[in-house]
Amino acid sequence: MSSDSLCMDMSLVLKRNTEKSDKILFGVSATATSILALASAILSYSALRQLAVDSAISENLSYLFPITIDGLLVSGSTMVLFAADRGKRSPLGITLTLLGVIASIAGNVSISPDDLTARLVHGTPPVVLFLSLEALTSLMRQRIRESITRQEFANSNQEVLLVTKQAQKRAVKPTTFLPPEGRVTSPIEAPRVIMPTSDPVAPTAPQSAPDRYVAAQPSIPQQIRDIITAQDGISVEDIAAAIDHPDKKYVRRIARQEIEKITAA
Repeated sequence: MSSDSLCMDMSLVLKRNTEKSDKILFGVSATATSILALASAILSYSALRQLAVDSAISENLSYLFPITIDGLLVSGSTMVLFAADRGKRSPLGITLTLLGVIASIAGNVSISPDDLTARLVHGTPPVVLFLSLEALTSLMRQRIRESITRQEFANSNQEVLLVTKQAQKRAVKPTTFLPPEGRVTSPIEAPRVIMPTSDPVAPTAPQSAPDRYVAAQPSIPQQIRDIITAQDGISVEDIAAAIDHPDKKYVRRIARQEIEKITAA
């Protein structure tokens, strides 16, 4: 076994082990954070339901009051995650999350005894709920970025495969010749047999592949960077419409990533 093949096998094994460990760490982190969020949500729910009963809301309907308060946290975090997947910010999601945190803390503290320690204890569950939801959102965003990176790698491999197929179509296939039985001939010795036709056809030049595969075009990320540099503030949809590529979803993802890089810089 050559050294190159050995190094390739070792790199594949390391890559598989890394992917497996990443999945295990993600599962453990997500599970622990979900348990923490569930426990704090139950404690906050109990306190807010008691507040609803003390505020003369019917006991049959009091269970809805905590959902309206802590539900703002969940809906706001979901909106932020949805916008982050598309490379955007969600001011409304951030506002809903902050309002939910403030309202939940105020409701939990309002039913606590007139004591500093008791107020801190009652105010802890909504804060922990907010932080655990933010941790889950961060984990999901990281997972989304990894899936986008894998999709980009798969798309780049498809482009290389497509160009290779086009090159193979342009290549001239060798003429096969079956020698007489009992005689061994080389391809050079094979006679060229020309079959006459009634309607001779003029030779035509071999068809060339489309220009986008023959010409040395910039890569999709380079084209996106050129467009962003030339037109400041251009949207992702406009970038996708300006680039000739069959996979518009792939182009939009690359555009969002490049916009984030430029914004961060």
